[in-house]
Amino acid sequence: MVSEFQNKYNIRISDFTPSKSVKISSILDLFQDVAGYHSEGLGCGLDDFKSQGYGWILVGVRLQILKPIKTYCTLTAKTWPLKPSYAKYMREYLLIDETGEVFCKGEALWTVMDLNKRQITPIKGVYNGIDEFKDDKNFQERFARVKIPDDLNFVSVGEVKASNSDIDMNGHVNNTKYVKYIYDVLGEKIEKYTNFQIDYNKELMVGEKMQIYVALSEQNLFVKGVSGEGVIFTARYSA
Repeated sequence: MVSEFQNKYNIRISDFTPSKSVKISSILDLFQDVAGYHSEGLGCGLDDFKSQGYGWILVGVRLQILKPIKTYCTLTAKTWPLKPSYAKYMREYLLIDETGEVFCKGEALWTVMDLNKRQITPIKGVYNGIDEFKDDKNFQERFARVKIPDDLNFVSVGEVKASNSDIDMNGHVNNTKYVKYIYDVLGEKIEKYTNFQIDYNKELMVGEKMQIYVALSEQNLFVKGVSGEGVIFTARYSA
C-alpha cells in the first residue's frame, strides 16, 4: 500500500481574508480533504470504518504558514501517516505552491473509536493495510495538547450557534468550522499569526450555542469554545 498521497487544489478568492491572508479554516479544509482521499484509497475511509463499527476521531491539528501565496494559485497537498502507536495515529501534511516551495506544513493527531462501546480502541487489529510508513515529521517537537498558563484570565468575546451548514457526515460540527467561528468573532486580530494549533474535546451539535473566550500572553493568543457540555475546543495562535 502507498503510504503517501497528493492532490492538486485551486485556491479560490473566498479562501482569502480582506488583507489577502489565507484563512486557516481553508487550510484545514484542504488537510481534511486530502486525508479523506488517501484514507479511502487505503481502505480505511469513513464508510469503511463505519461498516465495521469504528470511526475516526480528530484529536488535534497544528500548522505553520511559511510564506504568502497569491490568489487563484494551485496548491499541491501532500499527506502521509506516521507509524501508529497503540491508539495514536499521526498524519503529516504539506501544501506546496506552483514554484515548488512549501506554503504550509501541518500535522494532525487522529485516533479510532469503537462506536458501539464509545471508547478509544487500539488501531492494531482494526486496520493493517500499510506495509511501510514514512518517518518524515514536519515538526521536531512532539505533538502535545495546548497548555494554557495558570495566570491567564479569559474574557468572553462572543457567542456562536451551530447551524445546519456547519454539520458534517458525522452529524456534528465539522472540525474546520471551529476556526471559522473564531474568525467570525476576532476577525483581523488573528491574521498576524503564522502558527496555529487546535485541540478538540467535545462535539457541538446543530442548534447548540458556544461562548468564545480569549486570553493573551506575551507570544500567544489562546482561545476556548465553551458550551453547556464544557470546553469544546482549545486553540493557540502564535507568531
